[in-house]
Amino acid sequence: MTVVVRAFVQTNGSQGGRPLGRHGGGAARPGRRRRAPRRRARRPGRPLASDPPGSWWYDGKDRPVTTGLNVDRYIANAGNSVRSLMDFTAMVDGKFPPQQEKFIDLMKDYLPPFWESLHDVDGGGFMYGGMQPGAWNDGAYGYVTVSRAHPDTTQYVHVTTRPTTGDQVKIRDNGHRVKGITDLRTGQKIPFDQHDGTLTIRSIQDWDPYDTVFKVETTSHRQGVYPTGTVTADDPALTDGDFTTYTDNKGKLPVSFTLVDCRG
Repeated sequence: MTVVVRAFVQTNGSQGGRPLGRHGGGAARPGRRRRAPRRRARRPGRPLASDPPGSWWYDGKDRPVTTGLNVDRYIANAGNSVRSLMDFTAMVDGKFPPQQEKFIDLMKDYLPPFWESLHDVDGGGFMYGGMQPGAWNDGAYGYVTVSRAHPDTTQYVHVTTRPTTGDQVKIRDNGHRVKGITDLRTGQKIPFDQHDGTLTIRSIQDWDPYDTVFKVETTSHRQGVYPTGTVTADDPALTDGDFTTYTDNKGKLPVSFTLVDCRG
């Protein structure tokens, strides 16, 4: 079977056409009340909670730390394969301002119950497999992380913004067939439905104010995906199974590619 694909290529000028996850957002600052920018990871090495408005150092004031904003960015970094550097600004005596200490203490106790979903994982939905992150149903938003130890069978769904109505989240499954879902913090089994390319996590009762995390176990083989080598193209980068190679339109619009199913 031969298929001719015609595509009109367009890039986001502000991103320079770069892959998702390489463009850094602004730093979170104590006292700032705006929401975290979505879909954009932050540059490694920029502070999460330490820089007061207008400066990168302690300015003599015990400024408030916006907990939800900073936790959200920490989760966003993990979901975009970006490392986080927790940087804080000490006072002249070496101690941290009280409100920064409060945030540090919160994170010390907050992260361990779902640490496995943040440590030794890759961002899901793109280069490393996994279901589709981003905007979901009814205003819900979140990220997906994929276990490096078990990339074919274990991934994590992070719901950082719960839906405005209802008790379920609908996620594009990207061909992953789900076997079971648990609340990562409690181990409780969570009911789900899956059909037509969508996973619905149902009957969610325990919403975390910052990140509700589900551990998703899947079969080892994706469905509806052509294995590498079963399809060829006139541009090999389209079908080589390597996400680090790419093709473009070479300055021409429209552009055509011919795909051939080698299975007959």
